[in-house]
Amino acid sequence: MSRTQIVKLYTEAVATKGYTSIPNLILAKPTLLHKNIKLHHLGLLVYFLNLYNEPDKYPYPSYNKMSKTLNISISTLKKYLKELEEFKLIKRQQQREQDGERVKYNTTAQLKGTGNQTTNMYNLGPLIHKLTLLSNK
Repeated sequence: MSRTQIVKLYTEAVATKGYTSIPNLILAKPTLLHKNIKLHHLGLLVYFLNLYNEPDKYPYPSYNKMSKTLNISISTLKKYLKELEEFKLIKRQQQREQDGERVKYNTTAQLKGTGNQTTNMYNLGPLIHKLTLLSNK
């Protein structure tokens, strides 16, 4: 959807705050992604898609940030993340510090660090792969 269409539907004021592209397959037929997917899983996927703006630059929000933004407890969040991994829609990857600092915005570099763990990175490759397979049917 173009910015012009967003303005027509929601007003200029809303459009200036930004918008997220969500593939129709996620919202129109979520059970094609996995037979046990629920609304809370979709909410988490939409949250990740909002943070995902460039290929190979996957989101890495902290548990605290996600918990506050989504208004759920950290234990519930971890449960939902585990389920999304079991559904093979995301891949959670630990990030480590490199030379005392987390390497930002570079997926390969994020995984090379050997220092303390920072946040997890949420690889959306499995979701994108599943959507591609569904699109080719």
